[in-house]
Amino acid sequence: MNKHASIVFDNRTEFLYFLRSRFRLYHKSNLFLRDLHYGVSGFLEQYGVRLSYHELEETTQRVIGLLVSEAILKEIDARTWMLNYEEFQKLSAKAPKPSTVGQDHQKSANPSGVHPGTQDKSGQSAMPSSHVQK
Repeated sequence: MNKHASIVFDNRTEFLYFLRSRFRLYHKSNLFLRDLHYGVSGFLEQYGVRLSYHELEETTQRVIGLLVSEAILKEIDARTWMLNYEEFQKLSAKAPKPSTVGQDHQKSANPSGVHPGTQDKSGQSAMPSSHVQK
């Protein structure tokens, strides 16, 4: 492993978050060779490393090989990989439905909708007389 690939691989979590800040990156999304190429280049620049085009190509291929060996990337074809990183699981855009447990029971137990113990403006019980316990 060359030293530049080891910088990326040794900081792979940081590298993945760096990629995510630049591209739409989710668990099971596709990554293309150029995405990874530009990602490796930008990430190494943060460490003050500038590489020639040839060195960058070589380093990117090594990083890809290491991420494949760790099952973080799964090869689809020679220029495309699928990201296998559950931490980047895309959250559902739909809000969960509110729970309806007990709502039907509450309505039938108190059909007036007035809560026991509440008072109207005159200080009298707001509960209808038909519901007042004697």
